[in-house]
Amino acid sequence: MKSRKITPSLLLFIGVSLFAILLAACTAPSDAPQPTQTPWVVTATPAATTEPDAVVSDATAAPEATEAPEEVATEEPEEPTDIPEPTAVPPTATPVPSPNLQSFELGGQVEFFGPNAVVAMRQSGMTWVKHLIFWSPGARYEDHVFRITEGHDLNLKVLLTVTASPVYALEENYEEYTEFLGNLAAAGADGIEVWHDQNDAGSWPLNIKDVGDYAELLQLSAIAIKNANPHTSVISGGLKPTNEFGVDGCGQDGCSDLEFLKRMVEENALSYIDCVGVHYDRGQVSPNETSGDTRGQDHNVYFQRLVEEYQLIMGERMPLCFTSLGYIAATDLGDLPPAFQWAGPQGLTPEVAAEYLGEAVDEALEREQIKLMIVYNVDFTRFDSQDPQAAFAMIRPDGECPACRELGKTMSEILPELYYAQQALPNPPTPTAIPVAEGEEPAENSAPLAVSKLTSPVVSEGFELGGQVQTFADTAIRAMNESQMRWVKHQVVWYPDSNPADYVYLIDNAHTKGFRVLLSVKGNPGFTSPDLFPTYAQFVSELAGFGPDAIEVWNEVNISREWTDGEISPETYTTLLKQAYAAIKSVSPNTMVISSALAPTGFFNGCTPSGCDDLPYLERMVAAGALDAMDCVGAHYNEGLVSPFLTNGDPRGDEGRHMYFMTQITDIYRNVTQNRHPICFTELGFLSGEEWGELPDGFTWRGLPSIGGINLTVEEHARYLGEAVQVAKQRDDIRLLIVWNVDFKVFTDDPQAGFAIIRPDGQCPACAQIANAMQAN
Repeated sequence: MKSRKITPSLLLFIGVSLFAILLAACTAPSDAPQPTQTPWVVTATPAATTEPDAVVSDATAAPEATEAPEEVATEEPEEPTDIPEPTAVPPTATPVPSPNLQSFELGGQVEFFGPNAVVAMRQSGMTWVKHLIFWSPGARYEDHVFRITEGHDLNLKVLLTVTASPVYALEENYEEYTEFLGNLAAAGADGIEVWHDQNDAGSWPLNIKDVGDYAELLQLSAIAIKNANPHTSVISGGLKPTNEFGVDGCGQDGCSDLEFLKRMVEENALSYIDCVGVHYDRGQVSPNETSGDTRGQDHNVYFQRLVEEYQLIMGERMPLCFTSLGYIAATDLGDLPPAFQWAGPQGLTPEVAAEYLGEAVDEALEREQIKLMIVYNVDFTRFDSQDPQAAFAMIRPDGECPACRELGKTMSEILPELYYAQQALPNPPTPTAIPVAEGEEPAENSAPLAVSKLTSPVVSEGFELGGQVQTFADTAIRAMNESQMRWVKHQVVWYPDSNPADYVYLIDNAHTKGFRVLLSVKGNPGFTSPDLFPTYAQFVSELAGFGPDAIEVWNEVNISREWTDGEISPETYTTLLKQAYAAIKSVSPNTMVISSALAPTGFFNGCTPSGCDDLPYLERMVAAGALDAMDCVGAHYNEGLVSPFLTNGDPRGDEGRHMYFMTQITDIYRNVTQNRHPICFTELGFLSGEEWGELPDGFTWRGLPSIGGINLTVEEHARYLGEAVQVAKQRDDIRLLIVWNVDFKVFTDDPQAGFAIIRPDGQCPACAQIANAMQAN
């Protein structure tokens, strides 16, 4: 590590500082100190580019979508710009909190940021999410922009803690590191914490006594961040709270946090930031206590004493941001590693840790200086001899979140709209055994799983719209948001050895982007034997435990493409449906179960073991008791050539062809199922080969000379989709409509791309038509 040297910027700083002090002495009354302010303070409303895209909250309105991250990438100059010299500020300056830190707020650090974590954070009253980023030379800021957008999609402010290995804490890397931070700020980060535990040799080089090096990096980082986005709050790296480094407060392996902070003040480092980062994670007594810890009277073990010591060093006006605060609890995990046993071999109980977190928030609310508290952590799962992170987690191994109630109860005092803070977490149902066919033995793995208490919210009533995606990339999400879709459908192909955990990312990704998720779980025709039904049921039950909003049990079970040829039977499928329904509901009663959508057809003229028309198949399902094992009747409609408003006039002929008309399918299905359940169109689409060329054989349903073998024009495709949404909204028996499809690219003997609303040129003519239909009364 280099020794501290006087740079031109430092000389400029000293000169202007002395001038400012002399000027102040000559002009200011001796008995009244002049107010000072950081040059970074901005009181204007945050720019539109930092607004969140969407919200997954039924209680708050969604801000307009933004494409700021992409604009950042395209607007970068071709040649890197030099980081400007710092603007000098008098050493006595005390910054005022940035717009993001005007009043106390609560947040949490996340690992997976899945639906359980989001539910826990909402119940706790959290409005910030923290991610830890490990930087290294050559790192791409673009790889982390999604963290900002997914947080904003959930109406959360995003704090990014950007740290690195000590080997990269070199002056030669400062410019690249600060440019990285500036780009993240430009992409909309609400707060950036500059490094992490820099008073410890594990995070900063061994020659740690020269605090001036970190102060210089902090100053340059603040300039880069504020130049890129004045609304991004700059927080100094939280210091490791310790008193272990010798008489003078420092040693070869680190520095006392108080000594390090004193030297930061001497270096005038605080004049360039919005908040001082603080860590507190070693408490074993209530934050209300100032004595009683078995380790003695060190400041770092008492919450109140830590705050007071920091205030004495910094001055009472400097804001504090707890970027990591937690209590260790492992009575439900096992013995802690020796280095973590400050509260006993297994630490605190989860209930006591939860109580202490609530009390810490109470204390923070009493102190105007504390502006932010990030709980460490929400959902970490690692627990080993090196780092027992799960012992700090709010969400416990059994899915319970005792801290959610404690924090929510406290935060509801300052957030009256925090309706969920007063509600108990959903209680688990009594698990029921997965039924098996008469005379069969239950499979060894067919027992229901333990129930997660943090399940997905209850699916609301009323019509909703979604789309089936291939990639769920940004282009698809923009088209879906423009069309006002709030559901996304993924198809999962099940095999007897499939692992449900492999599909968790589909659920988590959908929820973090603001969408409910439907998983259509189908097998292939080789796995339709009844002796595999308990295995399938166990799979969907485990999948339900991860929080999907709906599960469709198989797909088009009435044709041999999806079910074993020669074994197609409505009664056999109903047996599977009953087992799957019971298994799903035993784990997640809020997950909507949809019966397999049938292929709408009259090809078979009835029902045979090699194929069955959808109407007789559905009638026999009802007779076999299927209506007792579903929440919604699955349906498909994807062969239309005329407006969904019409019930006749198809160029192929009308007689006995209900599959050509959306309203006819709906009316017939409603009558067959006795109107006991609503209808869910898990696929509804129109086929246009325009822009692609002629459709393959079997798909040229409308071979009119005027349009060739393309069926519909793109204009008709878009208009009919909008009219289909209008039809669905006008009825009271359609619960869900999934547009088939959003972004498929395949155009072969299965012309999937011909159904896509995103056309080959990247445009979405159907988006406006669908949105207009959704907005119409």
